[in-house]
Amino acid sequence: MAKAIIDEQNLTDIADAIRAKNGSADTYLPSEMATAIGDLPTPQTVTKGLVFSDYDSDGYPHKAEFVGTWTEIPNSYCSSAFILNSFSKNITSLTIPEGVTTIGDNSFDSCQSLEEIILPTSLQEVKTGAFKYCQRLKSIYFPSDIIFGAIGTNQQTFRFCYDLQSVVFGGQVDRIVQIMFNGTSKIELFDFSHCSTIPPLHATNALEHKSGCVIKVPSALLSTWQTTAVWQDLTNVVWQGV
Repeated sequence: MAKAIIDEQNLTDIADAIRAKNGSADTYLPSEMATAIGDLPTPQTVTKGLVFSDYDSDGYPHKAEFVGTWTEIPNSYCSSAFILNSFSKNITSLTIPEGVTTIGDNSFDSCQSLEEIILPTSLQEVKTGAFKYCQRLKSIYFPSDIIFGAIGTNQQTFRFCYDLQSVVFGGQVDRIVQIMFNGTSKIELFDFSHCSTIPPLHATNALEHKSGCVIKVPSALLSTWQTTAVWQDLTNVVWQGV
């Protein structure tokens, strides 16, 4: 077996790291370093923030989960260089915990590696641009009634989510506004089957979808849905009552 070689610079770097962790100015002999490392304070438990997991062989995490008490994910949460860099390059799965009621404006804008977002049943409102440019996101499931939070035409929730294929609503939807799904031409399924009322559709281009996209709605509302203003103008879709 080949022997590991630790030169003087390696030892200096290790000693510097120990001092940075324990806040001391001590010097260490090589024989003292193992004990010094063992005496370092243990990291504090994260009480509120992001916890990363599922590290690959190169040390990069692929899962992120919010921990602590959250009611709202702040606007532009991932805009800091550290967080955005982690999300855009590595994080494929994100879990938002129960208790969160609101996802702020542009919270996860440009998190380009995200393929999966697990939303809580407590979620009530998603503000504009929340998942814009999440280019690898494959599907999204809203487990409860949801408000898309922007009056007018500039919602942009899933704008340029190029790989999005499935959007499922587990409850009511307040409205579908223009450019909400702009740039999502791979969508194969919109599932509104849990909607007991028909949400207003701002314009036909508010739903950008693949030709032959299935739109699931409650069977009792199928004919009404197909003849409701703007919805009736959708082309290249397959209506399905369930």
